[in-house]
Amino acid sequence: MHVLHMIDGLSIGGAEMLLITFASQARLHGMKMTVIGLQNDQDTPIIHSLKELGVHIEIFPDEHLFSLRRIIKIIRFIKSEKFDLMQTHLTYANVLGGLAGWFAGVPVIATLHSTREGSRPNYLRNKIELLTIKYLTKRVVAVGQSVADAYRSQLGNKRLEVIRNAVLPPQVLSISERQSLRNEFSIDLSSQVIIAVGRIAASKGYSDLISAFSPIHSRYSKVSLLIIGSGDLSDKIKNQVSDLQLDEVVHFLGERNDITRCLAASDIFVSSSHWEGLPLAVLEAMMAGLPIVATAVGDLPQVVTPEIGLTVPPHNPQQLSEALLTLLAHPELRREMGKAAQKKAIREYSAAAWFQKIMNSYSEVLHRAPGAY
Repeated sequence: MHVLHMIDGLSIGGAEMLLITFASQARLHGMKMTVIGLQNDQDTPIIHSLKELGVHIEIFPDEHLFSLRRIIKIIRFIKSEKFDLMQTHLTYANVLGGLAGWFAGVPVIATLHSTREGSRPNYLRNKIELLTIKYLTKRVVAVGQSVADAYRSQLGNKRLEVIRNAVLPPQVLSISERQSLRNEFSIDLSSQVIIAVGRIAASKGYSDLISAFSPIHSRYSKVSLLIIGSGDLSDKIKNQVSDLQLDEVVHFLGERNDITRCLAASDIFVSSSHWEGLPLAVLEAMMAGLPIVATAVGDLPQVVTPEIGLTVPPHNPQQLSEALLTLLAHPELRREMGKAAQKKAIREYSAAAWFQKIMNSYSEVLHRAPGAY
């Protein structure tokens, strides 16, 4: 089987990381995989990781969603490669992939990654996406129950399947490897490290996180915050860090291809999102054995149960700070939560089981027997 995945961009993000998980499983099963990106991304960590896994990548950038030239190029490419099936991720890819797949005669499965709750409304674009996936795709996959609930009434009788996100097995670091990585960030082994992963965008609530971290630094001088990701609000958040005189303890790592190593070198994972679906970064942190502090949005209240972490309301830096302080003050509780988080991730979010569900969906769309891929 030769499968095509189309995605809006190939910078750091949950949907992008999911492509790496799929690619790792596809290689194990001898499946050929190609990825189309719609933004002018070049040598990003995601692209580097995908290429290492043997994935062929094509980039079709354009300033306008409905660029006829780009649509024609994509249709010609799809026809020339004779793909069995296409899966699309995020808004632009759901629209262009649905159109191109329909014209090229390739079945398309659209993927919904977020509830869009709280995001800036774009009625026309959202309406076009809904119409495309409703009428031009074979099936819709939601990465979490909250995402499915947000779209179900808008898709009528369209087949909507929930396949929750998954993550790769944890990476274990020796003490020397842990220290070496921390040295890179000028953090010693005795310090506590809080880590956040995700695009520096409005949805992730990083301003709340920085506000929450300020009183933590006042109480614990040997606590650092690592932020992995980039985005439109990077300069604004960095300025906030400088204004609060936190430059020495808040480290912006940008986009990296060793997120699992960074998680393994940390002590607590935090998600300050204002809205989410089922964020992959939280599942990766659980797999790494970290306790979780997260805002209660999307599927997170069901995932971050009391035995693995603490949840707080979104848009509330004070409660976010208090939750982090609770874990910093109780190392034994931290360790117990981390162990429970890892066990839950292995049990419920393994890549192998997730890939099998995806393959079963592919087989149904292609009218093949389950497992015949």
